[in-house]
Amino acid sequence: MSAIPDAVFKAIIAKQRLTRGWGRGIPDDVKYVATWGARAIYTGQKIDLLPNRQSWWGSEGDVTCESLRIWISRVGLPYLRQQAPTLSTRENRTVSLDDGRMHIEANPQSSRGYLHIRAWEAATGDAPKLGKGTE
Repeated sequence: MSAIPDAVFKAIIAKQRLTRGWGRGIPDDVKYVATWGARAIYTGQKIDLLPNRQSWWGSEGDVTCESLRIWISRVGLPYLRQQAPTLSTRENRTVSLDDGRMHIEANPQSSRGYLHIRAWEAATGDAPKLGKGTE
């Protein structure tokens, strides 16, 4: 599994406004400094991300968004692509990866064709908390 080339992923997010619309919600008890969500086309084997079905929330151009973007590209999405064959498009089961402050999870939500994804960087004690809870 290869990562999305940094230049491609960066170009996708550079064209997007930082919003919270796509993907799964974040648990109510989680405080985060940046988040990314997507509704991907999902065949049960392959995950296809569409540029207009992704959303970001955080401070545009902020180091936090950049570190989350890099982690998603290099760790989060390769992990989900590795797990994709274990998920049926008809089931409502979540796969997730916790990696320190970074987290990603995905669930087909019985949609028969979509994979709902959410990633976030958790806030630390002294970091500004830009958000909390469900989107």
